[in-house]
Amino acid sequence: MLLKEEYDELFHQLALTFVPGIGAKTGRVLLEHFGSAAAIFKTPLKELKHIDGIGEVRVKGFKDPEVMTRAEHD
Repeated sequence: MLLKEEYDELFHQLALTFVPGIGAKTGRVLLEHFGSAAAIFKTPLKELKHIDGIGEVRVKGFKDPEVMTRAEHD
């Protein structure tokens, strides 16, 4: 049985794969920078957009409700 923290991290890892424009390379950079997928999604957008490869356009995908909905269904 997964602990809440483990489930939360797995959920956010899955959600990260659904963020438009975020592929394996950028996802890895984000994980290395923030330490966890859950931390990425809790980071303010203004901070995320300053990470190399993110920018103004890609950062909006982190707050797209469809990202979380897709993760919930998978």
